[in-house]
Amino acid sequence: METGVALLQSKFKVNGGETMINRVKKIRKDKDLSQFELSKKSNITQSDISQIENGKIFPYPGWRKRLSEALKVPEVELFPEIEKEAE
Repeated sequence: METGVALLQSKFKVNGGETMINRVKKIRKDKDLSQFELSKKSNITQSDISQIENGKIFPYPGWRKRLSEALKVPEVELFPEIEKEAE
């Protein structure tokens, strides 16, 4: 049975094996933002952003909305696996 990070990453894999975790970090870096800057824009602590990017926690709906707004990408683009789960 998978636990912790492995379970989170396997549950939220998307096309080509990319995970939500990698997508948040990639988009943040593409926008040339540090974790600190993203934390200020999203009102989520830098520690929590680090934990999201490292697969230690999964952002709850309010955080997903704030991250997508701060990164200026649609929530469904940042977290397409959420929509897949709803289907």
